[in-house]
Amino acid sequence: MDNVRLDLPWQTFVNLLAWATDPENETEELAQELKPTLLAKLEARFRRQLFTEYKTAPTPIERENARQRYLDEVGVHPDWRSRKEWQL
Repeated sequence: MDNVRLDLPWQTFVNLLAWATDPENETEELAQELKPTLLAKLEARFRRQLFTEYKTAPTPIERENARQRYLDEVGVHPDWRSRKEWQL
């Protein structure tokens, strides 16, 4: 696994450990508390992967495609985007 950094609030981390390691703590309430945080972390990881691809793709066309996917993912409206970074 590459360097994945997930900065979770301490209490969320403790709850996640309790939920994952002790079957008695697998309550619906705890699952509902953890789900939004974990989904947010997964989305952040995906956006970071797209950004890294945008910066490291080997060709200008691949970089521009990755840049557009990243901007789509973070919700930048096409009218607010700068001109293409590279001439294709």
